[in-house]
Amino acid sequence: MTFPGVYEDYPFDDGDWTCMRIRKNRRIFAWIYPRQGNIWVNVKCDPQWREFWTGASQITAAAHRETLQKL
Repeated sequence: MTFPGVYEDYPFDDGDWTCMRIRKNRRIFAWIYPRQGNIWVNVKCDPQWREFWTGASQITAAAHRETLQKL
């Protein structure tokens, strides 16, 4: 929320799901939601950082990334 032009949005009827958007183009760069008793944060990142983050503990690749790799 400290970045300029970023805002919080609730695109579903479920108030537990929120996303962070860029005001200029309304693109989503982060999803925040409960799952398996924890709060999950799904964040987009540049490809050069992908391996760094997936190698860190407590970090799991998003399901859609795994699906894309199998196609």
